[in-house]
Amino acid sequence: MAAMTEKEAMVDPFLVEALQNPRHRLTILWMEIDIQKFFQNPEQLQLEFLPFPTSYMRFAAHRVAQHYVI
Repeated sequence: MAAMTEKEAMVDPFLVEALQNPRHRLTILWMEIDIQKFFQNPEQLQLEFLPFPTSYMRFAAHRVAQHYVI
C-alpha cells in the first residue's frame, strides 16, 4: 500500500472508504457539492439534505459536514 500524503491523512478515513466504494461515491460527492453551494450563498441560513434511505448515508452526511467545519 502506498504511503498517504499529508492531505490524505487529514481526511476522515470513513470518507476515504466511502469515496472508494462505487455504490456510495456519487452520493458523497453530491453532498460535498451541496455543502459548497451552501457556503457560497450568504442568504442561505441552513442546509437540509433530502432524507437518506439508510443510516449509513445519514452518518456519511454528518461526516461530510463535519469535514467542512473542522
